[in-house]
Amino acid sequence: MATLTLEATVRTVLGKKVKRLRQAGLVPANIYGHNRPSEAVQIPRRELELVAREAGSSGMVELRVAGEREVRNVLVRRLTYNAVTRRPVHADLYQVRMDEPIVAEVPIHLTGEAPAVRAENGNVLALLSHIRVRALPGDMPAAITVDLSGLAHVDDAIAVRDLQLPAGVESLADPDELVTKVNAPRVVVEEVPVEVVTEAPPAAAE
Repeated sequence: MATLTLEATVRTVLGKKVKRLRQAGLVPANIYGHNRPSEAVQIPRRELELVAREAGSSGMVELRVAGEREVRNVLVRRLTYNAVTRRPVHADLYQVRMDEPIVAEVPIHLTGEAPAVRAENGNVLALLSHIRVRALPGDMPAAITVDLSGLAHVDDAIAVRDLQLPAGVESLADPDELVTKVNAPRVVVEEVPVEVVTEAPPAAAE
């Protein structure tokens, strides 16, 4: 993955006044980290949206704060969105130390085609969307790729223990938890209409 970068400036506008920052196309953000006080910055919205989409919650981002010589290494840990416009209204950035392991939820991407789908009409179920891992920031992957080409038959599955993790990445998930599985094809039972015959009651005697 290419290096992702963001430009930020120190934020002096706080509280409810940040509304005018958003109107100007800026997103208020806070930088925090292990044994670090929180710092307020602001980031251009469009750039933040693009980088956050690419990095997810585990991809490393180089943050350049105006007036500082050193680049900060951060993770976009949380983006809060406006419920109506779906635009980001706040960001939490976690500053890491490159020599200290971190824990992150890394997305799982399924690739390839399971032979069981074509040969046995099976259905591939995605049972796990993210996996919790620990690694040094420089080793943390943006995603874990899972190849489906080994699923040849119905009931074949891939568990956490089967994942090929990059060097230096340790899974914190249950090794027996299933990531994906091939289910048997769904059987559709056609309902046959049943004719109900109702007999008329006997006529009353006169």
